[in-house]
Amino acid sequence: MGNSDDAGSKDIELWFAVLNRAIADFVLYYKHNDVKLRNLGQNAYNWLYIEDEYDRALTLGSYYFVCSVLDLNPKYIRRNVKVCKTEIRNALIKNPPKDFLTKYCDK
Repeated sequence: MGNSDDAGSKDIELWFAVLNRAIADFVLYYKHNDVKLRNLGQNAYNWLYIEDEYDRALTLGSYYFVCSVLDLNPKYIRRNVKVCKTEIRNALIKNPPKDFLTKYCDK
């Protein structure tokens, strides 16, 4: 069995991947012509930008929970994603990086 540091590291990687995927889905598919992809983008938008009492309560898997686990400022991430949306989209289309949060969402 792995040690607890390995488990914690894997948890961080998982939640980082969740946030990366949500940002990618939002910037790539929010206004897509294909209905299924547009729904994916709209769901990502809702997760990233629509707050509710459960999100604020750090419910497992909520946007605020993920930001808390990753020690990221949720308002900063939201603002940067909106401001850099076109740049992020173009970068993802041109060459999908493994993780683009380090460039656009670094604290």
